[in-house]
Amino acid sequence: MSVRSCHPWFCVITLSLLLVPVQPLLALQARPLPQDSALARANTAPPAIAVGSRGITFSSPDGGTKLTLRARMQNLAEISTVSTSDLGADDIFMAPRRVRLRLDGNVVDPRLSIKLQLSFSRRDQDFDDTQAANVVRDAVAYWRFTPSFQVGFGQTKLPGNRQRVVSSGDLQFAERSIVNNRFTYDRDQGIFARFDGQIGRALMNVQYALSLGEGRNQPSQGAGLANTARVEFLPLGAFTEGGDYFEGDLMREPSPKLSFGASYGTNSRAARTGGQLGRELWSPVSFETVYVDGLFKYRGFAAYSEFASRSADAPVTTREGVANRYVYTGTGRLLQVSYFLHNWEPAVRFAQTSPNRAIQGQIGAAVQQQNSVGITRYFNRHRVRLQGEVAHNATRDPLSGLRRSNFLFRFNSEVGI
Repeated sequence: MSVRSCHPWFCVITLSLLLVPVQPLLALQARPLPQDSALARANTAPPAIAVGSRGITFSSPDGGTKLTLRARMQNLAEISTVSTSDLGADDIFMAPRRVRLRLDGNVVDPRLSIKLQLSFSRRDQDFDDTQAANVVRDAVAYWRFTPSFQVGFGQTKLPGNRQRVVSSGDLQFAERSIVNNRFTYDRDQGIFARFDGQIGRALMNVQYALSLGEGRNQPSQGAGLANTARVEFLPLGAFTEGGDYFEGDLMREPSPKLSFGASYGTNSRAARTGGQLGRELWSPVSFETVYVDGLFKYRGFAAYSEFASRSADAPVTTREGVANRYVYTGTGRLLQVSYFLHNWEPAVRFAQTSPNRAIQGQIGAAVQQQNSVGITRYFNRHRVRLQGEVAHNATRDPLSGLRRSNFLFRFNSEVGI
């Protein structure tokens, strides 16, 4: 399936429509202090500081600015065996997986919100692929025009698959699945819009992003752009405390809750193997990715399923004297099931990725299946937790039929506010 580049006039018109309503931002001015001396003294009083389960919140006296500071660290130990018969260690990883500082809230006006997130561990900075320390993860500002509609500008997550838009601090396994790792959209720089609607009890939200397509902290390397859209439908109403955006039924939903989601993204003339992620391609590739997912929670039981598909006309790029680099095209399937009881949560996960014919025979383009069993002990919901996981990993070359399998052991500790 061919993927057409974004027509220049279409891009100009799209940007214009999204930016026209931003004029109210330009009209923001500093508020003069009231003439009344008592009110003036109140407005010059030091800001309020509150420490709670969601972080440290700083509030100005007039309520125009309210920012929450959060921090977290995730220490991960990971051992993979040589094979299922040879349990000797083939690879060992032990280091801070994620160390992050986050600041979000509203500034000057309740309608103007920001999100800033920084990362400090090497594996969390995309260093191996870009050879640069990409510290900035999120740097985006939103203007809420109505309670149901907002537009943002900056760098943040694209409206992609559910497991990606769920924070890594809210996962029920130490890492996301191999399906997410192969097909996710991740973060990008651009313009983001979201609309939330309600029909009776049912809820729906629509999200759209027009972005560079190169990933976080990356300069534009061509004329191509990325278009990403997502729709979510909640037929049984809202989840308790936003439970559709964290894994596991930690709130033990008193009534059944459902959420269905679908994402579609195109990346024109992408410069990296995963679009926003991966190593640099030898030449640009245009591709499209489709995600469909579903989530169910009820009385501690949670089930989540995801299907992904990616296609491109010519995914393999070549350069004389070096190995080929390619965009992984094919399909992926994911199923996670868990049960939460008294701060303990066992979970199982089945994940499989399958390459299509265009990339079969390339290095790493094998059918991969990973089945995992995990256990999480929560001390303060997802903010403070311990996690263990045992996974069976199997690959099969679709051309030669060569099979390989091994075990993967993970232990993860998460501490944050």
